[in-house]
Amino acid sequence: CQPPFLDKHCVDKEEQAKERGEEEAPAVSATGIVWDKDYFTSIQRKDDGTPAGPWDVTYNGVDVVVTEIKEVLPECIQVSFINQEGTALVGRIPYSKIEKWEDKA
Repeated sequence: CQPPFLDKHCVDKEEQAKERGEEEAPAVSATGIVWDKDYFTSIQRKDDGTPAGPWDVTYNGVDVVVTEIKEVLPECIQVSFINQEGTALVGRIPYSKIEKWEDKA
């Protein structure tokens, strides 16, 4: 079962919002980090070029473990993640819906 919070169509929604002049503001962490395209581009890969991760993420009130950032888009990121049931999935997370993004301990 796929979590209801994944936004598979964020790119279409981004384009429609831009046409209406309604871009969403990126989310900001408690420590002042702006979760946007620049931030996720900077953490997507390790110094040696391999994929970074994993991270503990809360998005729309649901906790998941993001194992890899697949693609960084203007308004969202495409990620591989493990849901609360332990199922590996791929989905898109709009920046504005991120509530927590931390390195997994």
